[in-house]
Amino acid sequence: MIITIDGVDVEYDANTVFRTEVGKGKGAYKDIRYTEVGYPLTASRWYKGVNIGNGYKKRFVMIKDGKRTVICRKTS
Repeated sequence: MIITIDGVDVEYDANTVFRTEVGKGKGAYKDIRYTEVGYPLTASRWYKGVNIGNGYKKRFVMIKDGKRTVICRKTS
C-alpha cells in the first residue's frame, strides 16, 4: 500500500513499523515510549503531537525489512 505523509509517498506492508524518535542538540535520537506502531496514520499523529523546543529535534522513521528510512524530521 502507498500513503502520502508530509508530501512523501511511503510504500508499506504488514511488516512495516513506524517510530517517532526525539533527540537534543547533537546527541543521538531515542525512541519515544509507545510510539512504535504498524499503522502509518496513527504513527503520523504521534509524530505531529510531539512538541519540541529548547534545542530538541524529532524525526519520523519507517523500518521495513530491517532498513531504516527517515520520512521527515524537524528541529527547533
